[in-house]
Amino acid sequence: MEQARLRILELERELQHAKLDLDDAGVQLNAALHDLSLLNQQASDLKISEIRSKFGSLFQDLSAPLAQLLTQDYLQNVQGKSLNGKDVQATLQRLIRNLKKHGLEIVEEVGSSARFDSVKHEALDLDDTIKEGEDVLVRMCGIGFAGKVLRRASVSKIPKPE
Repeated sequence: MEQARLRILELERELQHAKLDLDDAGVQLNAALHDLSLLNQQASDLKISEIRSKFGSLFQDLSAPLAQLLTQDYLQNVQGKSLNGKDVQATLQRLIRNLKKHGLEIVEEVGSSARFDSVKHEALDLDDTIKEGEDVLVRMCGIGFAGKVLRRASVSKIPKPE
């Protein structure tokens, strides 16, 4: 009987230690969850900061050519002045250079020939049926970003010589 009572006391003591260990584990778990929440918030803040920085850099690079385009638009549409094509072309080239710096990709150059690839090309004339690999003429360039085609280049069949 005495042994049973000692065994019960020993088990109660083990149970008490287990409860204390469980309480301690709960406190540690709550602290870890709090730390995880802080890390997630910091990662989110960092992503937002990186995105703002990238957009800030993009907008900084685009600000001058966009201001030039807006001025050219004002001169033509409000003041009725004619624009110098070379000025417009220079502004466009500056804009394209800056966009390329930030990842813009030109998919095919206008006037070039290529083998039709439905991922990169679309027929300019919807009634035109062009087969994969067929020689085509690029009529309007496509636009890509980070290896992904955002706007396919418009193409047409190469006219057969008469």
